Amino acid sequence: MTAGAVAAALGGARFDARRDSRHEHLADDGHGRAELAEWERIDQLLPAAAPGTVYAPDSDDVVQAELAATREAELREAARIAARVDEPQALRELGARAAREAAAGLLSPPLLAHAAVLAELAHLAPGAGVGRLAFAAWLVITEPEAAGDLATFLACARA
Repeated sequence: MTAGAVAAALGGARFDARRDSRHEHLADDGHGRAELAEWERIDQLLPAAAPGTVYAPDSDDVVQAELAATREAELREAARIAARVDEPQALRELGARAAREAAAGLLSPPLLAHAAVLAELAHLAPGAGVGRLAFAAWLVITEPEAAGDLATFLACARA
C-alpha cells in the first residue's frame, strides 16, 4: 500500500470510530478500536521508512508475529482435537479391560484354565474345530492344575 492508501484507510477507520462512539451498541465493540490502532501503527511506519516505501504485510514484523501466533494456536487446537478423538477409543479399551478383569474374578479357576488352554490351542491350530478341542475340557475337569500349566507352557512356546 502506498502512503496515500494508508492515509485514506486511516481516515476511514477514524470516521468509523467516531460514528461507533455515538452508538451505544457499537461503542462496546473492540473491533473498530483495534482496526483504528492498527492503521495508526501502519501510518507511523511509513514516514520512518525511505521515501517511496510501500507498506507490505509480508515485511511487517508485527503482522508476521501475529500470523505465526495464529498458526501456533491453530496447531495446538488441532493437536488437542486429535487427542480428544483418541479419547473415546482409549476409554472403550479401558472399560473392556476392566470388564474382562471383573469377569475373570467371577469365574472359577478350572473355567479360567479351560479358556486359557483353548485360547492357546486356537493360536497353534487356527482351523481346529470345537470337536477337535474337546479333550481340553476333559483335561480341565480331571487335572485343573495341569490344564493351567499347559496353557502357560503353550503361551511361552508361542512367544
